[in-house]
Amino acid sequence: MLEPPCFIDSGAIVKAGAHVGPYSVIGRDCHIEEEATVERSIIWANTRISQQALVRRSIVGRHCHIGRNAVLSDGVVLGDKSVITDYSRLES
Repeated sequence: MLEPPCFIDSGAIVKAGAHVGPYSVIGRDCHIEEEATVERSIIWANTRISQQALVRRSIVGRHCHIGRNAVLSDGVVLGDKSVITDYSRLES
């Protein structure tokens, strides 16, 4: 489900059941897996958001991996090549 206004760059894959909320930017060649949610966030190129993960009001760098059921919210900023393991919770 895509909720405008949002931007999804070329080569990005948003799988069935994923939700991209308003004011979100999904970079080139990103993968948003099933039931993942991205709201009011910037996801830079080549990043993978795994199943059932939640990214809200955050910025995620290039070539990152956000694990299954992980939560990033309220101002989290990740640098390039960051890895967040499954079931992790990061809040600012």
